[in-house]
Amino acid sequence: MKHRQFAAFVRKHREAAGLSPIDLARELGVNRANVHYWESGKGVPQPQALEPLARALKASYEDLFALAGYTHPDALPSATPYLRAKFPGASKRKLAEAERLFAELEAQEAKRTERTKRRGRS
Repeated sequence: MKHRQFAAFVRKHREAAGLSPIDLARELGVNRANVHYWESGKGVPQPQALEPLARALKASYEDLFALAGYTHPDALPSATPYLRAKFPGASKRKLAEAERLFAELEAQEAKRTERTKRRGRS
């Protein structure tokens, strides 16, 4: 099962929303086989399908995006959703520590990018 965490997340939230696989498929305008494919962990939806899926499941779009393995930087506003999805059992203290590290790395990367741009203009 390639996408085990994504599959478990979708199934858990679908059931919590009181939806059958057929109900979810209808709500999303997809075939029931699509829902089965996602919940079996064999694959994930395309990125554009994650927002409607999140709404249907009453779940975080960012968590779904991260669990599906997508990494487009503009779609994930911070590291927090990714960290919560990737490490659901981590303590709040550890998550805060990791987020501080991510923020530091992002700041360093922004400085490096700016320096590179300035050098290119010279």
